[in-house]
Amino acid sequence: MKKGSHLINKPIIAEDTGEELKELEGVAQSAGDRLQTTAQIKGERLQDEVEKIKAGVVRLWEKVKGRASDIADSSAEAWEQQQIKNALGRPVTRVIIDNEDRVILKVGDLITYQAIAEAKEADILDILLDSVHEETSELSSTKLRLPN
Repeated sequence: MKKGSHLINKPIIAEDTGEELKELEGVAQSAGDRLQTTAQIKGERLQDEVEKIKAGVVRLWEKVKGRASDIADSSAEAWEQQQIKNALGRPVTRVIIDNEDRVILKVGDLITYQAIAEAKEADILDILLDSVHEETSELSSTKLRLPN
């Protein structure tokens, strides 16, 4: 190789390389821009999907809460009905009075549908149900009577 030809070719190679580098930088920039745009689009789509999932979970949770509330309400009603059935025909262990001090049942009176209705109306059904005499041996049959 001649010393002169080597020097002449060197600037041409450097110039070619510089143009190629600029061209590669342009391609890389363009590819980077496309990747960024694609990533933004995919990120937006992903965020949209996440929002849809969140909304679906919220709707599902509301349904679950509503159903649980319905079950709890029906269970409470069923429990109360069972308590009422258990109490009917049994004597009370204390005087049951309404909010206006009217006597609904006296000690030993048997619980009737009318007494249940009056207790519900006076919002004291819980008191009546807590006053049910469940043991049969403590009260004599002479003390058991229907309310007047």
